[in-house]
Amino acid sequence: MTTIKDYIKKCEFVKANVMAEQQRIVENNSQKITNLNKNQFTDGLGSDDKELFNTNRIYSGFYRSGEFIGQRYDFFNTGRFIQGLDLKFFDEDSFSMFSTGTNTTQDKQDFFDGYTNLFGLDTYYSDIMNWELIYPELMQYIKKYL
Repeated sequence: MTTIKDYIKKCEFVKANVMAEQQRIVENNSQKITNLNKNQFTDGLGSDDKELFNTNRIYSGFYRSGEFIGQRYDFFNTGRFIQGLDLKFFDEDSFSMFSTGTNTTQDKQDFFDGYTNLFGLDTYYSDIMNWELIYPELMQYIKKYL
């Protein structure tokens, strides 16, 4: 027989560990989360729910030569940027996105530094991350103990 004290202990356990579980879920889904960011910026959208904009006037955001002239940058040119997408955790409830493929040359570094809204999810993709990736697994964890 389970008593009220037993349920209280289970609730305390879940409460004490829910943030660590959330971080584990995000870590396990890091590839899916970085793919959400990739989909967002290849659509030309930034983390602030606005279009991507490069503050460095040298870069228009559109290809100026070659077969893709006039098309929005898709960030797949060499593949290093896309392949280098990853998450950096600050604590159990915050992380940021970055790419190891942004600083291979000074020109490339200048290009990526011009984007202030490239990394991170906008409202639409944040909802997908929270409700389709994190929430179901977090509910499984909670139901396991309660």
